[in-house]
Amino acid sequence: MGRLKAIDKYILVLSLSIAVTLIVLSLLAEKRIDVYIALYILEYFTITAIFSPFPRKLESKLNIISAIMLATFIAIVAYRVMLIISPSLILGGT
Repeated sequence: MGRLKAIDKYILVLSLSIAVTLIVLSLLAEKRIDVYIALYILEYFTITAIFSPFPRKLESKLNIISAIMLATFIAIVAYRVMLIISPSLILGGT
């Protein structure tokens, strides 16, 4: 077996970190899906930054994925902040 290419290492490290996060959160009995998604997104950005730069063609595809993930992360954080500031507005109570 030859040496791993940089992109293979990137995929391996990202996969392993997501798997470890899944195991740890499961062991902690975390039930909120937004916690899982937010941590996966943070791992994606961290590992992508560590393994950058990528070839130009791949970089443009990763930029699209990054924009979608950033928007999702912002939505999750905004939702959590709104729950803290005004839970009745989000949950519909009085």
